Amino acid sequence: MILLFCGFLTASCGDDDEESLPSLSNQLEYYDMMYDLTLGATFDGGPTGFSSNDTHFGRVFLVTDADNIGERVNLVFDTYSLGTSGFKAGRFDYGSIAGLTSAQRSAAYGNRSFFVNSYLVVDLNDDEELDNSEVVMITGGTVTISGTAPEYTLECDVVLENGQTVRAQYTGDFIDITDDIIDEDGVKMDEGDAKANRRAKSGISPFLLKAPKSLKDE
Repeated sequence: MILLFCGFLTASCGDDDEESLPSLSNQLEYYDMMYDLTLGATFDGGPTGFSSNDTHFGRVFLVTDADNIGERVNLVFDTYSLGTSGFKAGRFDYGSIAGLTSAQRSAAYGNRSFFVNSYLVVDLNDDEELDNSEVVMITGGTVTISGTAPEYTLECDVVLENGQTVRAQYTGDFIDITDDIIDEDGVKMDEGDAKANRRAKSGISPFLLKAPKSLKDE
């Protein structure tokens, strides 16, 4: 499940040497570890806003190495595309709206697509299960979503709160788990409660999302 790259690919142009990173294919790179991504899932957040009116459409994306044994890594992006008619693919820049007034939020993010409260979860104790103590928040970078539902490509290059970087690429069918969200106690939430929970946490704390057990067993 884990691959190691032996080094970087280098390219030369004239007298200047430029170092380029190896491309990824359904993989996630963190520290010097490479994880094979096996599953993509998505949650429809619907129209939302960060001031008085709805201005964006929210969608959460998850990529993971989950299989029928367990999982060692999850990467979750809570994205907001500009406009309320539906989710629009594109580039999303890191944003932070915690502590901002409505006017400040509108000025900073009212006319752009962005992501907030996104994170990496890594199996630190090697029990092949992920929990809230293993969450590392994203603090910078970009993610690009291309394609149309259900087949998307997710590519990212982000910085974490611990100073490390994560690169990832995944192409495939992103399974819609809007109706299969569980709360922190493991209890299944209905769609309305899940969306309300996510909306309430926007800009304050992460909406923790995991691959449902039913998907791991497929």
